[in-house]
Amino acid sequence: MGEKLMVMSHGHLWLMGEKLMVTSHVSLWLMGEKPMVTSHRHLWLMGEKLMVMSHGHLWLMGEKVMVMSHGHLWLMGEKLMVTSQGHLWLMGEKLMVMSHGYI
Repeated sequence: MGEKLMVMSHGHLWLMGEKLMVTSHVSLWLMGEKPMVTSHRHLWLMGEKLMVMSHGHLWLMGEKVMVMSHGHLWLMGEKLMVTSQGHLWLMGEKLMVMSHGYI
C-alpha cells in the first residue's frame, strides 16, 4: 500500500501515517490532540463531545466507530479485522502483522 499501519500490543495504532494512541486509562491521542476522557467514558475533542461506551461503541463527530472485543473494527463504514494470530484485514486486503507489531 505504501502506507504503514502499526498495531502494537500496548495500544498504539498508526493509521495512514497518523498516530492514534489508546492508553490503558482510555486516553486517546488523535492527530496529535489529547482529548479528555472522564470516568464516565465521555470524550471531549476540540470542543466536540464524543461518547465511548464500555461495550466498545465509539461515536466520533457523528460517525459511529465500533470496536468489538473479538477483534473486529468498524471505521467509517470500513471493516478492519485483526485476528488473534496477528493478521490484519484492511478493506479486503490481507496484511501480515509481525510479532513486533509492524507490517
